[in-house]
Amino acid sequence: MPPPSAAVRLVEDGFPSPVQACGHGVQRAFILTLLQYLASLQNTPDLASPSLLIAIEEPELYQHPTRQRHLAQILAELAMEGETQVVYTTHSPLFVDIGRYSSVRRISKIDTGSTTPMETVVTSAAGNEILREIERIDKRDEGHYSREYLESKLQNLMTPWMNEGFFANTLVLVEGPEDLAFLTGVAEYLKHNVDALGISIISCGGKFSICYPSRIFKYVGIPVYIIWDSDKGDNSQIASNKKLLRMLGLEEEDWPHGIAEEHACFEIDMRSTFMEEVGGDEFNAEMESCAKSWSLTRKKAEKNPKVLKAAIHALATRGLRSGTLEKIVEEILHYHQRSTEN
Repeated sequence: MPPPSAAVRLVEDGFPSPVQACGHGVQRAFILTLLQYLASLQNTPDLASPSLLIAIEEPELYQHPTRQRHLAQILAELAMEGETQVVYTTHSPLFVDIGRYSSVRRISKIDTGSTTPMETVVTSAAGNEILREIERIDKRDEGHYSREYLESKLQNLMTPWMNEGFFANTLVLVEGPEDLAFLTGVAEYLKHNVDALGISIISCGGKFSICYPSRIFKYVGIPVYIIWDSDKGDNSQIASNKKLLRMLGLEEEDWPHGIAEEHACFEIDMRSTFMEEVGGDEFNAEMESCAKSWSLTRKKAEKNPKVLKAAIHALATRGLRSGTLEKIVEEILHYHQRSTEN
């Protein structure tokens, strides 16, 4: 005899209907409910749990961001409890987590030649090599760090913007949102669409937070270009400057500056360089004008990336441009091109 079939009916907005007649979002919400129930069974004492392999293709489809985060949490709980292994493919930064970098596998295609098909390559940072690299950078003995230590250090960087780095063709790491605004503002008036090229520019919240994500992204096969401020005169910054130079395999110095193939460094900071090259008075006057047109105080305008970019564009139309920042943008594009060709 054939096994009995289940007639599933879901209620949406007060109207019951067969599950196959519901929208894709409701259907996936139904799947989420089943997974939540499975998770609750695994947390029930003295109840035997089945051994399961759950494989899902793009679980983020048709789901709002809050539901995506919730589903990602449920899948993580399933993978940590009981006898369940979870594998999914995704294009959403809400479903990957740099704080659990060892669980991420990046799948990409590379060109092996003009007459052969593209080759699928799987890369990850799950091995111990990255731990040995971090120990070298931090001047620690081999075996000093564990994967759990590194993942705990990355907890404060768990944002969708940082996780977006796993999907980039080329990644640019900067210190803060102001640096991001300066860089993207210059790229825009130069008519370079970095998003179209797959170049992600991500703020790390300070130079001290650049090192670890930089190494993780590089180990999963993503070219990384880093930009930071030396903050000359602030002796508390010397250690961070030397650490970043060690990471790049360069000779250590207190106040590095310059533009290179894989990094750029300002002797003081990016803002000071920009103001020096376009003129401090002109920059301040334009910021005042933009703040007024946006109905913001100057203090609030300084912290608004859109206002800052508007001022950069207005200055550029008057011929007031930063040669250093333009050179950095061009160097990033060259770095991206070289990485793509390789």
